[in-house]
Amino acid sequence: MSFLARENGAITISIFGINIKFTNHLGIEHNDAGPYAIWDLVKSHAEVPFFTKGINVQHGWFPFKIYPGDIERSKSLMLVWNKRYKDNWHNFSDVPCEIVGAPFVHYRRDNNITIAPEAQGTVAFPAHSCDSIKAEYNISQYCDELSSLPSELKPITVCLHPKDIRNYHLDEVYRSHGFQVVCAALTPDKLFHEAFYDILSKHRFATSNGIGTHVFYAVEMGIPFFISGNPPEYVDHGGVYSENDDDRLHPTEQHAYELFRNQPLGVITEEQREYVLSEMGVNDCLSQEELNLVIRRAALKEYDALSPAAKLGRFCKLCLRHPLRVGELLRYQRFVSESRKMLLEKGAA
Repeated sequence: MSFLARENGAITISIFGINIKFTNHLGIEHNDAGPYAIWDLVKSHAEVPFFTKGINVQHGWFPFKIYPGDIERSKSLMLVWNKRYKDNWHNFSDVPCEIVGAPFVHYRRDNNITIAPEAQGTVAFPAHSCDSIKAEYNISQYCDELSSLPSELKPITVCLHPKDIRNYHLDEVYRSHGFQVVCAALTPDKLFHEAFYDILSKHRFATSNGIGTHVFYAVEMGIPFFISGNPPEYVDHGGVYSENDDDRLHPTEQHAYELFRNQPLGVITEEQREYVLSEMGVNDCLSQEELNLVIRRAALKEYDALSPAAKLGRFCKLCLRHPLRVGELLRYQRFVSESRKMLLEKGAA
């Protein structure tokens, strides 16, 4: 007796009580959801072919202590952007933690992306919403402030987050005020990080009404950033921040505002640059070789946590679910073997 069921893009076939689930995702690695491809960027920088599920990477710049989802997703290794986050991590979790630095910054440096010779004007990054948090501010007032910027900062291009376009149609609002609107996630022929740096490199200045990762990417690249408009109010609909958590008043974000508000336009101060490099972790992060080894060590730890019978059962199960991807499964087995040999040779097992 058998039956077939479909759910969330997967097909499950039950034969005499044995369920076989067919999916497009192998389950060995993270399914790099969202537009950023953070895990793929870390893999590329570390020069490893696989990034197993027990390893987690900090998603973006976070001014508070620890993002709750990071604790849930980190099983064998947590890779964070900077020393501040790592120091806080050890107060919340016993999972090993290392500084990887900002993956986008590594991508820019690894590919020698610089400001284009024809760059002009300012790119504005309005504070953006996400699934559970809505950034609320007076858009008309903000548009008026952008329009009143000095002529040497123009033209102004507005770069929006995809959720603000899909959920709130803010692209239509900004266009109605006469601004060109771009979005790195909605460029069909480029990955997000490729499109993002393509947008950024075409401008001489960057601005926003909020502090976010865009600030650090711009300044690290050598593009002066300044605060424009009033800070948004973030309305939390998903419990990302506890109402009883004093971290909502953490001084990190306020310090960043003070660094970039009411500063001379068109320059990057030494204090700004030092702060950005610290928050991006570029002076504290592991080398590429060190990162390669810690990822391999964590992957091997996950693999060896299974008994020999469980390893064989898992391999057979994945082969049944993904008959067209057996080659990838064999490459994963080779990755594990190579990692074990490499770590033993370096005495880093």
